[in-house]
Parts: sequence; structure tokens; C-alpha cells
Amino acid sequence: GKLDLYEKKGCQLKRLRNVEQIPSKVLVKGIEHFGRKVESYPHPWVIVGAGHLGLRTALHWQKAGIDYVLFDRKTKIGGNAWNGIANKWSKLQSEGPHYQLDYDPSCGVSTLLPFSRYSYWPTRDEILGHFHDICTEYNMWPNLVLSTQVTGLDIVPEPKGAEERLKSYTVEHVRVGDMFQKAQDVTDLGFDMFSGSETEQMTASCVAFYPGALSMPHRRTFPGEDIFGGQVGYGFNDEFNYEATQGQDGIVIGMGAFAVENIRTLMEHNSGKFCVIARHHNLLLPRMLSWYVNQSRLPPPAATILRAMEPMYRYYGKDPWSYFSVQSNGDRSVASIKQYTRWGIGDVYFLGVAYGKVETIEGQVKRLKHRTAVLTNCRVLTDIDHVIKCLGFDSDLGIDRINRTKRS
Repeated sequence: GKLDLYEKKGCQLKRLRNVEQIPSKVLVKGIEHFGRKVESYPHPWVIVGAGHLGLRTALHWQKAGIDYVLFDRKTKIGGNAWNGIANKWSKLQSEGPHYQLDYDPSCGVSTLLPFSRYSYWPTRDEILGHFHDICTEYNMWPNLVLSTQVTGLDIVPEPKGAEERLKSYTVEHVRVGDMFQKAQDVTDLGFDMFSGSETEQMTASCVAFYPGALSMPHRRTFPGEDIFGGQVGYGFNDEFNYEATQGQDGIVIGMGAFAVENIRTLMEHNSGKFCVIARHHNLLLPRMLSWYVNQSRLPPPAATILRAMEPMYRYYGKDPWSYFSVQSNGDRSVASIKQYTRWGIGDVYFLGVAYGKVETIEGQVKRLKHRTAVLTNCRVLTDIDHVIKCLGFDSDLGIDRINRTKRS
């Protein structure tokens, strides 16, 4: 609309012309309101992914009265992380309140659920139950289309001379039943499985992708697994029987966040001594330090983080400044941390080291023998009862294929 500026001259108001200088105090006429203009769109909005962020976005749109559709290939909400990767012993490693879907920092802690319903570090089942309760409370279920794989996306430009908000997207999708509910298969593999299948289409004005960070666990069979004679499995989903490890000694291969979670789970099941086998000593976050980082308005300096790590690492007999991922100046006043694995969080690892339950060994497993692991650093670990593999995750390029993203 048109804006007019007026300057007070005595007892009258003078409208300023375009060529006149604007004084420090003016009266502005023509502003309808100071709120952000809310645009209207001709088609529903689409969310791909029913994990934490996908559901949080859906709840935000639900409260705003936006017409939307959420697609997910699994039969249940929660995403691949909680439906395909986590097991019944898994817990949220970071602090739980900010993970509640309807928590709004502007409303304060009054909106948080009591610990009797949702613990500070909730389990997998608590998290999935909370997601279900929120979808029911806010009547989100009619907007959720589960057991459906999005397979394609076409951009339909806005008509010539029209506003950009009239641009639309054609979303192709196919029903997949329950084949992805317990699998960790990535979107990329789904394309090949449903190539040539009959798809459905819908038109959307906006598309938001939330593919998640935990997609396909990396799998590897080590030589000698068939003659090891004990339990060998992966430390995710329900592929390993932790209840059978009571009093047993074993090894955990890997030192990422999932390896740290498996260490905690083993301690909870009163396992014997076990060794962590990793190519490098990765930095782990003590619990209090994790809280401090999450509560900081700005990213804390790396040197501050490393100094705060020192007390816990004294139990470990290590100096965090000496790790391969750390670079610093001579007086350690400035530092940078470049670590590719996810940060494991928790004090249980440090307690395990302090009490002689956990030993970390730099190296890799070369092969297995009967109740024995041979490492690349020439060490041989004997009298082992179980092997847990936490080898990281492979990338999911399926979203790139949907968006026709090309490498430069």
C-alpha cells in the first residue's frame, strides 16, 4: 500500500514530498499493522520425515492453521533413529526437555512434562510414547500419511508475471506397506526397489525434508566371526542380547556416540571388563559440559571446552589437548576441534575407566579366533565372551536423488 509521511508544523501536519529530507520525527500513515505479512498459498505444504524435527515442524504448522501433509515410509512415527536404530535400552544422550515436541522456550518451563511421565534422559519407548501423545492431543493424525515413500519431486514454476508464492511442486509417492518398519534401509535403496511401480502425485506449495542423520548402519563381517564361539552382533536395534552379558568380558568396536551408549548399556547389565577398540581416541563430552554447551547462547570457544574436560580426563589418565582432533597454540589459549564422529555424551564411560571396567585401545580388529581378537597393533585379546560392532553410519543419498542434486 501507499505510505505518507507527515511533519508537524506548528498546529498543522505537513505531508512530505518525495524530494524533501525526512526529519527525525514523522507521522507515518498507511501502515495496516506491524506484524509480518502472512501469505496465503493455493496448495498444501508437505513434510517428508516423521522423526523429531518433522513432527516438530508439523506441530508448528498445526498450531498456525496451515494445511499440510506429512509423509514417512515407516508404519509408525519416530523416524529411523528411534524406529530402526535405537533398541529398548537406548536413551536420549542430550538433555531431554528441549526434545519435547511442544516445548516452547518463550513459555518457560511450565510447558515441560513432569519427570513421572518423561524422564530427563528418556528411553526409546518414552520418546515414541511422547510423540504419539502429542499427535493425539493436537489431532495431527489426519495429516500423517505413513507407509509411504516419496520417490520424486518436480518444480512447477509460477505463471509469468505472478508472485513466487504461486510456484508449486509435484510430489510423487508410493505405498510401501510395512517393509521399512524394522529395517534401516536408506531412501537410496528404496528407489531401486520401487522402480517402475505405479506412483501417486500431489501438488504442494512448500516441501520440507527431514531425512535424519542416522540412516544406514555400516556393516562389516570380520574374519573369524564364524569360529569365535561367542555372541557377535551390532549395537543397535534389537540385534544384540545385552542381558546375556552379565559377568562376561568383551570388546566394543568403535568410539562414536553409539559405542558410548553401548558402554552404558553394558554397565547397566553388570557386564564384566570390556575393551573399546578404535582407530583414534575420540573426545567425549562429560554430562555437565554437555549441559553447558546446550544452554549457551553462542558456541563456546574450543579452548574453554577443552579446559572444562580436563578434570574428567584425569580419571582417564589422558590429556584432551593431545588428541588427534585438537589443534592449539603453545599456551593453549586458542584451539580448534575437528572430529568427524558424533560426540558421545555421558559420565558412565569415565566411571568405567576409573573403576577398571573399561580400557580403550587404539587399533583395529584384524581377525577373530575362538574367544580371541587379534588387533592391528599386534595385541591379542583372549578370553572374550562377546563382540559388539558400532561402526558408524553410511550416507543416505536418496534425498539428493529426489531433488535431482548433482555433484559439482
